Amino acid sequence: MRAGLPLLCTLSVCATGSVIGAYGSRSFVLAVTAGAIAIVAGVLVVYFRDSDPALFLMAQPCIFLSWDASPLLAFLFEAILAVALLFSTGLIQGKNDLSYCAAFLLVMGITTLLLSGYTHVVRPLAAFIFAAGIACILVLGLAYHTMVRAGGEMQ
Repeated sequence: MRAGLPLLCTLSVCATGSVIGAYGSRSFVLAVTAGAIAIVAGVLVVYFRDSDPALFLMAQPCIFLSWDASPLLAFLFEAILAVALLFSTGLIQGKNDLSYCAAFLLVMGITTLLLSGYTHVVRPLAAFIFAAGIACILVLGLAYHTMVRAGGEMQ
């Protein structure tokens, strides 16, 4: 089996489920278009060059459009896609890895439940993205500080 096929199958399931979830809503035509483009582009990526992160990113518009149908459906698809990406890149191997994955999915689920009451989610998502950026800067700063104190160099 080729390396990108499990994530391509997951991409196809998420795109198809997004279209089914959007049936009857105002974003149905957009969901069909985004799903078709994602599946065709995913097949091209797997055929020419296996890139699991690219397949993960191609599914994001479909998942974004499934939010209109149900925020919990969007969370379910994002969780399935995240676990498939972690599995395909080999990051889920031991018990610690499973616990980190479970904690990540728990935080995603709580965030989804918090945001599901909002009709317009741009402001809360911008706040979460800002907080994630600050956390990333803090983690990188801590890693730099640790490397310098240990006597190593950053490359």
